[in-house]
Amino acid sequence: MGGNHRSKPREMEPIKNKADLERWKRELAKQSDRDYMLGLLLLNTGMRLSEALQLRVRDVRGREKVRIKADQEFVYPLHGAVRKLLAAYTSNMDQDDWLFSSRKGGGPLQRDQASKLLKGCAQRAGIPSFGVHSLRKTFGYHYYQASGDVEFLRKLFRQSSQSVTLSYIGVIGEGADSLDDTFSL
Repeated sequence: MGGNHRSKPREMEPIKNKADLERWKRELAKQSDRDYMLGLLLLNTGMRLSEALQLRVRDVRGREKVRIKADQEFVYPLHGAVRKLLAAYTSNMDQDDWLFSSRKGGGPLQRDQASKLLKGCAQRAGIPSFGVHSLRKTFGYHYYQASGDVEFLRKLFRQSSQSVTLSYIGVIGEGADSLDDTFSL
């Protein structure tokens, strides 16, 4: 009688509907300033969760770009609205503080806990098939819709071709040049 009848999990998708995005952001804001800022940083930069969790206040305060040094350096532009939110969020923090600190100790928020809180907000907002890569894809999808610049996204996401990037964000087409300072989700 049996057999495995589990359905295949849906792939993480970008959040294409702006009303869904607004509901998700409201859920984040209800949780805490930290969670809201984390979600907005990921949503508006295309940064990986693991990269954001390793940031300190000095990495973002007064900067127009975030530089992540791994095997190579990666740069994420910070547009005006995010810079203002970061300035307010970090106003009472020291330069060496973790940008997203754990409430259970002196270190950064852990990836599994951050993932859980972001997903919980998506569930409460009624967003299906959400995962932390959904935020990178959402950034890419909406940025592409606004600019048409697939090459910028390809480089930002470190992908091998424009077609891979277009598939990743769920669209088809070609594009422009760089992140507009007024772009905001």
